[in-house]
Amino acid sequence: MKKRKKILVLISGSIIVLLLLMAALILIAPKVIESDFVKREIVAYLSKKTDVSLEFARVDVSFFPRPHAEIRKASLLVAGKVSAEIESLKVYPKIWPLLSGKLQIAVLKAQSPEININLPQSKDHVKKNHDPSDQKDSREKLRLALIPIISEIKGLSLLVENGKVNLVKEKIPPLWFNDIHIRMDMSKQLKIDMACKSNLWKEISLKGRLDLTTFKGNGSVDLICIRPHLLPVYILPNDTLRVGDSELNLNIAFKTESMKNFDAKIKGSIPLLPLTRNNQKVDFKNVNIDGTLNIAEDQLSISILDLNLDYPRLDLSGEFEMHKTPPRVKLKLEGRGVDVPSLREVALAMGREVSEVQYIFSIVKGGKVPQISLEINGKSFDDFGKLENILIKGSMLGGKIHIPGIDLDLDEVKGDALI
Repeated sequence: MKKRKKILVLISGSIIVLLLLMAALILIAPKVIESDFVKREIVAYLSKKTDVSLEFARVDVSFFPRPHAEIRKASLLVAGKVSAEIESLKVYPKIWPLLSGKLQIAVLKAQSPEININLPQSKDHVKKNHDPSDQKDSREKLRLALIPIISEIKGLSLLVENGKVNLVKEKIPPLWFNDIHIRMDMSKQLKIDMACKSNLWKEISLKGRLDLTTFKGNGSVDLICIRPHLLPVYILPNDTLRVGDSELNLNIAFKTESMKNFDAKIKGSIPLLPLTRNNQKVDFKNVNIDGTLNIAEDQLSISILDLNLDYPRLDLSGEFEMHKTPPRVKLKLEGRGVDVPSLREVALAMGREVSEVQYIFSIVKGGKVPQISLEINGKSFDDFGKLENILIKGSMLGGKIHIPGIDLDLDEVKGDALI
């Protein structure tokens, strides 16, 4: 009985102490949080961390259900190039540091932020010879630059609802991103869940996680109805290749090991891809691709597991590798079920100024190719245009061949070829 009484006394005492602490917190915290000092500290904190001048209509402070400050009608401007208007920005500080006079942010919640970014005009770039170690140095510099940033944001949670971003560049239609929703937790492991719409796509969804210490992570990106015909306007405005109206669905699953290795699995499909080059238009039909990408410290590799098209009719697989030390590039492609007439039409339209393409298809004019392989090796991309670096193997059925010089046409050609 005595033992039970002691337990009851301990439990009752603990409950009373907790109630007293909660009562003290309720009485003291509002006085602390509602002070002008805390309001100034929150605004100063945000201004310092974003390195911009922050203006707002007013700041409301509330204790229930959780201590927070709400900055209403906030606006900021960065060097005349970036401006933002935020309908509501709620700041949730960590309670115990706040009671001791220190401000540490636990949660930032932005409602209806609208950001406008003025992009710089395109300039002619001078071609430079880059040292192979430049990329490695850049990754190390990025890693070192991220360390203090990660230290500042560690433990912070960010929520964005109904956000908008507009990218503006002179003489080019604005690029916009609407209905942005972000949930980001930046504890030891960064977790992000983001979705938005854009004039570049119908919808994008990004989910991923990244260890902020080791930089190991994984995630996935789903893009629905990408509009690739808009991309060259922003990326290659002066390029001779033009993409017609089209919509692409794309899924990318990725993982990274530190900042030295990046792997991705890519799947995509596009019903119609119109391309125009030198006023010659070609409609690629029912394009489906399944492949992988690997970026390592000293090499890049791309694998096409399966690429198939209805027009020009072909099934393709292959690999591309680029090594920095020693410098080496390699391309290997294998085609199956190739329809020569449709491939010839596309090649002649897209490669009118390429003499090798014109020469090959002045000889090969029709037929079916059950299997063909192409292999190119060299030290740089310049070597890809040299015939001595190109190896072609293939077989043909029902071929139509023209032999120049003697002006001879052959039909129903069957056999193997090695070039």
